Amino acid sequence: MQSITLKSDLRQLATVSDWLQRIMSGRSIPVRTMSQLELLVTEAVTNVIEHAYPGRTDENITVSVDFDRDDVVIRVVDNGRPSPTVECYNNAQLPDASTLPENGWGMGLINTIADQVRVERCDGQNTTVLLKNLSGDGLRRW
Repeated sequence: MQSITLKSDLRQLATVSDWLQRIMSGRSIPVRTMSQLELLVTEAVTNVIEHAYPGRTDENITVSVDFDRDDVVIRVVDNGRPSPTVECYNNAQLPDASTLPENGWGMGLINTIADQVRVERCDGQNTTVLLKNLSGDGLRRW
């Protein structure tokens, strides 16, 4: 598993994107899947910055990525405010896009791209866990 700790500043998105591209290079991952993984990570980090740490640019966000033969598991961890979308989008079918609140699009996008999504809060810590299948068989591993 590889990880990076960022500050809660939108300017850090380029840093996490570059980091993810470096750790994906040399792996047999289709370009489309690499783009989807990058979008998952940047969207999850953006959600933390905008919703867990609104207006605060000095808080920590840790992103970890763990590859195995068929899957990648991404974890985004923060100590900010709890996510109001935990129950709304945690492995649930998405509502009609026209009914989503302005701040509901991020988790909707994440749920569309990831094969499995879990959002947890424990001991004051939020953890978003994203699973993406790399084998192309579409099977969910959890």
